[in-house]
Amino acid sequence: MLREIHAEILIQSSIERVFCAWTDSNELSRWFSEHADVSLDEQRYQFWGRYQPDAPSRDSLQQELLAAEPDTHLRFAWSVYDAGSTVDVTLESRGTLTFVSVVHEWQPESDATMKAGMLEAF
Repeated sequence: MLREIHAEILIQSSIERVFCAWTDSNELSRWFSEHADVSLDEQRYQFWGRYQPDAPSRDSLQQELLAAEPDTHLRFAWSVYDAGSTVDVTLESRGTLTFVSVVHEWQPESDATMKAGMLEAF
């Protein structure tokens, strides 16, 4: 059974600034993760640390950049507790505001079903 979390928010900031918060290593580590290493040019999207389930160290990462369209879209794969998942971030400019839509989808595997429920904590 496919599981999904869908969140939307309107942020009082430019679309460029919001995209930067998702795609700059320093910015991402300020609000989402303890550590981040992001380079869209090098197709790298990695985050880890004590705030991430199942990724306390860089050695345990299982993430992959799938798509990035400047100021509009970001998609990455993220394996958490052996449950493969994708995170799809869509941005839309609304004047001086930015509408952000995030969809996190995963298909729990038989041995990860109980732990996959942990994803809902986000």
